[in-house]
Amino acid sequence: MKLIRKLSRSDLVFMALFLVIAFFLFYRIGKASIHNGAQFWYTRTQNFIRAIRRQDWEDTFQNPKPGVSVMWLSGVSLEVFLSLYNQIFGFRPDIYTFETFPLVHLSVIGPLLIVGLSSLLTLYLILKKYLDHKAVILGIMLIGFQPFFVGISRDFHSDASLSAFMLMSCLVSLYFLISSPKQRYMILSGVLASLAILSKSSGVFMFPYLGFLFLIDSLMRKKPILFYVKSYFIWILSLALFFFISFPAMWLSPIGVLRSIFLDEGAYLVTTGRDGINGPLFYMGELVKVLSPIFIGSFICGLIFFFKRFPKLNKVQKQVLLSALGFVVFYFLQMTLVSQKMERYLFPVLPFAAVIGGYGIFGLIELIKKTRLKVILYGLFFAANFGFIMYFFPYYLLFPSEEGKDQFGCSLCADVGAYLNTKDKSADLKVISVSEKVHRLKPFVRGKVYTAHEILPEGWSADYLVKSKTEVMPEEYSYCGYETSIGFRGVDYWEIYRCK
Repeated sequence: MKLIRKLSRSDLVFMALFLVIAFFLFYRIGKASIHNGAQFWYTRTQNFIRAIRRQDWEDTFQNPKPGVSVMWLSGVSLEVFLSLYNQIFGFRPDIYTFETFPLVHLSVIGPLLIVGLSSLLTLYLILKKYLDHKAVILGIMLIGFQPFFVGISRDFHSDASLSAFMLMSCLVSLYFLISSPKQRYMILSGVLASLAILSKSSGVFMFPYLGFLFLIDSLMRKKPILFYVKSYFIWILSLALFFFISFPAMWLSPIGVLRSIFLDEGAYLVTTGRDGINGPLFYMGELVKVLSPIFIGSFICGLIFFFKRFPKLNKVQKQVLLSALGFVVFYFLQMTLVSQKMERYLFPVLPFAAVIGGYGIFGLIELIKKTRLKVILYGLFFAANFGFIMYFFPYYLLFPSEEGKDQFGCSLCADVGAYLNTKDKSADLKVISVSEKVHRLKPFVRGKVYTAHEILPEGWSADYLVKSKTEVMPEEYSYCGYETSIGFRGVDYWEIYRCK
């Protein structure tokens, strides 16, 4: 109780908001959308932990992403869960076993969600020192109530962890420059940046961005050049050491590993790409599709207020907002230069854009002099954001998807499985998935799931066929008759056909 009394009203509001965002992130996580690449992350993570246990350091290099942070976090958590399950029940369940998959998925996604929530907590604790509490809370509300942000955060992938570690590294660097020039903060920032690069190689953005932060700080405070040189050296040294220690494959062939990550794979994605090859204007159009109109409007409002009020801002406010805007602009440019483009690749800019948006909405509302009207407007802003995410709850990634196309993984696969599991002898059902990405449906169906091109065991025949609304019925299963559709908010996404 004494601790609660010491908290300010803004702290209590943030705590309530934080719990709501945590609820959105964790609710029904075991049955959340399965990302198209989740099967690869399960395989990589298991192989990584297996290599650690065998001390096969070379085999810890599972992918040039490299995804090491994800594999450590999710892999250790998964191993703990499977070991506890084995102690209690006497066996280790397979990953895609229907009865245990929700717990398995929670064990791998849970640590990644905790990292994401930690970054939001860090955002509040540091930025409330430099900007008005209400502006910071509004920014966190904007990002935490974005269906795209929540949905991608719940994927088994490296984008959310990359974003979280980059955000925390930037915030700690800002705190070092503005409030406490103790080199331990540079060490911490370097470790966090290392975790970002270990999540995904695009985290190398932190190298030039830290130079940008130093440049802004030098313009504001005129510190000796030696201060920045020393700080940058300590940051790079701590980053390099942690990268080396955390990635066992580096112990054997550091140059070979770095060449594979940054030259071979990195150059390939920049110049050629594997999929998602799009032009330089791709992100401009896609951001409008994946972000809510409230978020976009708030960001534009923030830009207007920032440039209009820039001469009147104090040094700290200028430094913080310039740092946030710099991240948005320069990271956007970095990813635009890469040939392979996907919406989630810009995920790291969202928290920084939200900070600017929160500042803009705060500035707009504070123009009003009547306190009661300001309270009403703050309440309406909360209601608009909350109502928007609740409209898509808990199928957050259906918002950025085309109508009738469950394109960001499979948000409704658990519902498809729930329907099939109501059938008699559901454990004996043979279900055909027209999609080749059978791993998205398999964990939620008691029976067996096959792709349309698989040959069923002798004497077996399909009981049901599942296809998305946009997929074509395979000719060999044209005899199956339509039974029902699975949809959301009056829009059908998946069709179920009975084959017997």
